[in-house]
Amino acid sequence: MIVVSDTSPLTNLAAIGQFDLHTVQNRALVTALQRDLDRGEAETIVLALELGADLTLLDEKEGRHAARRWLSEPRIWGCGLAWQRRYLASTSV
Repeated sequence: MIVVSDTSPLTNLAAIGQFDLHTVQNRALVTALQRDLDRGEAETIVLALELGADLTLLDEKEGRHAARRWLSEPRIWGCGLAWQRRYLASTSV
């Protein structure tokens, strides 16, 4: 399972397990998205596109709305941290 997240959820979930780190390739799209979003949210959406993420974690409402516009069949998780921990722990990420 590929899960892409902006920084806030990952900072809080780092203790759960090992993560692979990826770098966004399409910087032009990140720049375009930054007109309405902060850098972390923009990079999360672009990386989700690039990797074909199964789940995208975003904690800001604006980021979740933008992800719904950009990602085909998005699975966006924006609930509280306790729910994120429970979900990720149950899927062995």
